[in-house]
Amino acid sequence: MVSASKRKISSIIARMIIDLGLIDECKKDYMNLKVIAQKLGYLIQKVGGLNMGLKFVWLTRGPYSRGLQNYYYKIQELVSKASVDDSFNEQELMAIARVEEMLNNVREIVGGLNTEVLEAVASLIMLCTDVYPPPEDPVNELVIRKKMPRDIIAKILEVVKSYGFCLQH
Repeated sequence: MVSASKRKISSIIARMIIDLGLIDECKKDYMNLKVIAQKLGYLIQKVGGLNMGLKFVWLTRGPYSRGLQNYYYKIQELVSKASVDDSFNEQELMAIARVEEMLNNVREIVGGLNTEVLEAVASLIMLCTDVYPPPEDPVNELVIRKKMPRDIIAKILEVVKSYGFCLQH
């Protein structure tokens, strides 16, 4: 398996943070930056189909890649400049566009996109696809774990389903 370079992974995640208007979320505190980077890293691989060589496990806040923790400083540096000076190939651009489209659809249906909503999107997809045994009711699982309103998670589930995930629920 060929994995992307640290610079490339950092650039892709920073580009999505900027494009999605999550810069202020990242500036609130360093933990937000880490959570956002982790969830976008997961989504670019899972939803975008771009293999960046990152391995994710389920932790309290959803998908987490130990390897991605080494990229936070570079991502923060790129985000603070509010520009990503990198050329992306067609596959990378398509992956970025697919993830951003899905997250913009979530933003529209729930009325915003912040760290908690992003965490819920990535967690819902991981619960449906990468956790064994999968929970019978991923919405209820997130209501309990994330303390988010059921109606918000149910709306996110509908968007996630439209992208081919969690179809069994």
